[in-house]
Amino acid sequence: MSLGSVYFEPLWVFVRGSGGEAPRRLTELAGKRIAVGSGTRTVTRKLMAENGIDSRTATLLDLGASDAAAALKQGTINVAFFVTSAISSTVRDLISAPGISLTSFECAEAYLRRHLYLSRVILPKGAIDLARNLPQQDVVLLAPTATLVVNADLHPALIDLLRLTMQDAHRAGGFL
Repeated sequence: MSLGSVYFEPLWVFVRGSGGEAPRRLTELAGKRIAVGSGTRTVTRKLMAENGIDSRTATLLDLGASDAAAALKQGTINVAFFVTSAISSTVRDLISAPGISLTSFECAEAYLRRHLYLSRVILPKGAIDLARNLPQQDVVLLAPTATLVVNADLHPALIDLLRLTMQDAHRAGGFL
């Protein structure tokens, strides 16, 4: 039983490239070495499959977030998917890494029509680091919503306490 949506956890697609702009469509990932870790596997594989990207058209590697970030920086993979907060150290590290670009979802509206659990969020220019202007332009991201769920047999008094705690803890809202 869902007690409510708490915050957005965006899908980040970081691509290692030769100084050019990151792909704006997942179809451009064909032929690449792609890290798809356990935390992103369900949403990522579904979106990639809709774009013709699977184990026949790309090399899919099961790497955890820290291993994927390191492999991307070292150049042993081309693409890494992450589902994490905008304030995570992984996002801050990769968005400022030379030769690595963040993908902005050109077809975000199409994904929203196909997947009701996704939302379109904008990472504003400069939001990660104002001094270095990172990112250097607005970025369109897709974001599942983190939801608090409980077993239906949980005592109603505990459910009320959880809701109050959730409201207090998240009253200020998130980064996005």
